[in-house]
Amino acid sequence: LYAGTGSAGYGGDGDVATSAQVDTPQGVYADSTGLLFIADRANNVIRRVVSGTGLISTFAGSGSSGSSGDGLAATSADLSEPYAVWGDTLNNIYIADNGNAQVRVVSVLTGLMTTVIGSGTSASSGDGGLAVSAEVKVPKGLWGSSNVRPKLYLTDAGDNKVRRLFDLVPTMSPSVAPTKSPVESNEPTTATTFEPTAVPSFSPTVIPSLEPTAV
Repeated sequence: LYAGTGSAGYGGDGDVATSAQVDTPQGVYADSTGLLFIADRANNVIRRVVSGTGLISTFAGSGSSGSSGDGLAATSADLSEPYAVWGDTLNNIYIADNGNAQVRVVSVLTGLMTTVIGSGTSASSGDGGLAVSAEVKVPKGLWGSSNVRPKLYLTDAGDNKVRRLFDLVPTMSPSVAPTKSPVESNEPTTATTFEPTAVPSFSPTVIPSLEPTAV
């Protein structure tokens, strides 16, 4: 057991993670510095556990279901059933904000939240255009790459597609929407009943016991 008591609820921030309550945790992401991020879906927040101390805290989300808060501190912003989390090479944390049909990001540089994918309308459109103007249906899984042309991949379970955000900028200021981030999808050529699920998550047993000072 790494986090949670086994009883659904929302409590325990500042305490050891095994004494805290979570509710319907859906996805996790472990960074290279020893932080584990948990998509605490039913509580509409992202929780963070420091492996060195085992302490848990709320990293993003006010606890209220909503879509407001872009440009604000992440803990003052609203999320709606966050389903997945992923971090880039600078530990900016991307959130599949399932209920809002968006992808949000919390900047490690400022601690502020903004939207990087999705207009907030649950639909399927916008391939080749700006990611913030595109529409997705049910974002459930996130993963990315940091090669020559960084990309973010999003599984859209409501539309049976995988969408891709090009030119991911790790140092992007959360107060400024990306200006060169086209999104596209890879559609199957034949019909299928497969529903995309969350990308693979990390086992917390392999997280190094180091608490960073930059987050």
